[in-house]
Amino acid sequence: MNDEKFYNERLLSNENYKIFLPDTPHLVRTNINENGFNNGKINETLKESYPEIYKSIKEESFFISDNEKYFYLFEIYDEEDEKIIGFSSFTVNDEKSLILNQIYVLPNYRGQKHFVKVFNHFSLLLPDAEIFVRNPNHCIINNIKDLDYCKIVKDRFLILYIPFVTDQVSFDDALYLTNKNLEENDKKSIYNTQSNLYDLELDAVVKISSNNKIYTGNEDLLHIERSTISIVRDEDENKYGILRKRREDPWIKKGNYFKKISKILKKEQIRIER
Repeated sequence: MNDEKFYNERLLSNENYKIFLPDTPHLVRTNINENGFNNGKINETLKESYPEIYKSIKEESFFISDNEKYFYLFEIYDEEDEKIIGFSSFTVNDEKSLILNQIYVLPNYRGQKHFVKVFNHFSLLLPDAEIFVRNPNHCIINNIKDLDYCKIVKDRFLILYIPFVTDQVSFDDALYLTNKNLEENDKKSIYNTQSNLYDLELDAVVKISSNNKIYTGNEDLLHIERSTISIVRDEDENKYGILRKRREDPWIKKGNYFKKISKILKKEQIRIER
């Protein structure tokens, strides 16, 4: 059975699947075969088909693992210059949700809320699906923090009504490593977690457990809750020195970071995703 036949007969006919798109302009869809999804590798696709974007990514040290894959790759197109100026990539989370993993725009075309445009575009194309955002960087947060579906608490904490998905790394790794360092040290995150809480000062998705105990990397998170923050994106470290900020944060130095946040949220009567 060829890819197209399988796609049409087996997947689109399944009423439970809300995340499949027909062919639309600037949408690159990965192959599907009789074994299911055959996700494409982002770096390979960029190098072969989008050399200008690939070159810019390397020059800016925007880290994308060679192992990272995509199900959808959406070209960001500039109408005025009539050229592709960036991309966003998605993977399938389940039959009703996608994860937006990466978004990149060439430097000369930034400042135009491209993340919001892409997110809204996919939300319109897939009205019955949910879209998560994985490991957002500083630029993505700047795109969304003034929108209606965000709330900022104490000028520091952003509550987003779109779930973040992040690799759950140990608290020490979150203070000393970037996502690139993590791979170079052959440290792999076993668990993913969801949260709608973001620390604007430390550029971190914050995962808070009910007991505020910290994840050391040794616990089985399938059976026990632990608090931690997301790994630093390599591009954020290069631009803003996030690791130093995290280690010098007064709450982190005193060991009461998660307790402080929990008290603030309780006082503000805010519930977050756990």
